[in-house]
Amino acid sequence: MPKINRFTFFTVVVILSMLFNLTQVQVALADEGTPPTEEPSATGTDPQIDPVQETDPLLETIPANVEVVVLDEGGVPVPMVSQEAAAIVVNSTPIWCPAGTLPGGDGCT
Repeated sequence: MPKINRFTFFTVVVILSMLFNLTQVQVALADEGTPPTEEPSATGTDPQIDPVQETDPLLETIPANVEVVVLDEGGVPVPMVSQEAAAIVVNSTPIWCPAGTLPGGDGCT
């Protein structure tokens, strides 16, 4: 008999605690309106690459119709928004090549 009484007591306590929790429900009010939907930008940055905060004065003197490509030591293009590209621009001498000429070829200065 004591076994049944403990079980019954435990069951009643659980049910009463659930009923008490149901009486303590609070309403969560949302902000006015729906949140604006942001479309992903085409010029998004890679989360692992920190964007460059300052521009080099040398890059500001380049005309708008000139395509600038930053290459690393292996000749692989580096994204312009990366810290690596900023370091390359600041710490190395630029090479200007006419269209269709690879760096180090004829016509590069």
